[in-house]
Amino acid sequence: MPLDDITRKRLLVAKRVFDHAAIQSMGPALPFRGILAVIAFDWSIEAAIRAGCLFFDPSHLPPNEFHPLLDRCEKHLLDTRKQGLPNRAHIVHVHNIRNEVQHKGRYPNASEVQDCRTYTRDFLADLFRLVWQISIDDLRSSDIIRNARAKGFIRDAEVAHKGGELKKAIECAIAALRWALLEIGDSVIGSFPGFAKGLAVLDSRNKVNEDYSRNALRVFTRMRDVLLSYILGLDMADFAKCSALAPSVVFAIDGTPNFFYFQDFNTTTDQVEWVVAFCTASIISIEDRVGDLDKPFGISP
Repeated sequence: MPLDDITRKRLLVAKRVFDHAAIQSMGPALPFRGILAVIAFDWSIEAAIRAGCLFFDPSHLPPNEFHPLLDRCEKHLLDTRKQGLPNRAHIVHVHNIRNEVQHKGRYPNASEVQDCRTYTRDFLADLFRLVWQISIDDLRSSDIIRNARAKGFIRDAEVAHKGGELKKAIECAIAALRWALLEIGDSVIGSFPGFAKGLAVLDSRNKVNEDYSRNALRVFTRMRDVLLSYILGLDMADFAKCSALAPSVVFAIDGTPNFFYFQDFNTTTDQVEWVVAFCTASIISIEDRVGDLDKPFGISP
């Protein structure tokens, strides 16, 4: 049975929640982020299982309780796929950690958060393959993005990441986010020349000091980023991490991105995955908040 549109949307929700949890789990090591990550990992598992139950039997709502929900899905799988629920012990472990966190107020440690991330991704990958014969990467979060330019960059990032082209993946992802911020910034804050080398700053002798001027531009650019992040509801700690991992981007007049690295590229696979997920989730969130990127909040450039 092919994957219908309603089920695809349900699975995209489960994948988006997983991506959000992964961003939380790999961001700055703050206790509340671990709590949010564990709860979201568990929720993404339940969302995928519910989608499976409704896919097999749309006439009956799945149980609300966790273990009866697993039993229902496992019965469907045994009847139709002759195989039980994959990695059941692992997802029960994730659910138990979530219960400890949510109901007993216990902070998860870093090892538990990473276990939840690994177990959840493995389960989703196995469930998608077993039930719908698709890869988890076949559900592209880029499909949700409405702006054509940003969508194109993110799709290129997804393809590059899947193919192991880490440098291209991180470049396309940061290009998408920077393009979105540039479009919004020009409308909401005002335009600024991308190739500016500094803001003229006078020294004590009333002469323009090039070092001061370059530093003033860096400060101005950071202030602009902070203001945009606040307006758009981006997590500043995550945005700072993303900016540190990814290269700087300058767009040419024709819109072609140019990338500048201030150190050798040695970003890990997990870090690239995080940057792609963060940039994708940020653009989706930004569009939810401002509407059309070309006319955010109804404001023309």
